[in-house]
Formats: sequence, structure tokens, C-alpha cells
Amino acid sequence: MMKTTLTIALMACCFALSSCEEQTKAEQAEEKVEEAAETTRSATEDAWAEAKEKLADLENEINQLAAEMEEASEEGKKEIEEKIIELKAKYQEIRSDMED
Repeated sequence: MMKTTLTIALMACCFALSSCEEQTKAEQAEEKVEEAAETTRSATEDAWAEAKEKLADLENEINQLAAEMEEASEEGKKEIEEKIIELKAKYQEIRSDMED
């Protein structure tokens, strides 16, 4: 009888230990998920900041070219116009990447 009771108690301890191990694994997995989420958030924020900076640079360049176009010759105006079109395309590409 004592042996059976000890066996049952030992089995209960093993089950409890197993449950603790599973809980610890689950907690560790949850921590890893939280770390991954924070890394993703940080990378996303960095990417947004970089994209916004690129957009601002493109806007400045477009505005500068538009100002130069007023003083340019007809041939110069065409070149500037082509450059502005290229910059606007880059601008749109970055904007659509940000929306995705």
C-alpha cells in the first residue's frame, strides 16, 4: 500500500514537473515572440522614417528643378521636365511601397 502511494505521489510529481517544463517552454516561446514583434516594430519604424526622408529629399529636388526650369532655355526645360518626371515616378514608387 505504501509503495503504491509513493508511486502515485512520484507520478504526480513527474506530471507536475512536466507541466512546469511545458509552462516554462511556453513562457520562453512567448518571450521570443514578443522580442520578434519588437524587432519587427523597430524595423518598420526605421523603414518608415527612411522612406519619409527619401520623400522629403525628392520633393526638395523636384521643387529646386521647378525653380531652375523658369530660368532655363527651351532645351534645358525639356531636360529638367524629364528629370522631374523621373523623380515623380520614384516618389510614387516609394509612396506605394509605404502603402503596402
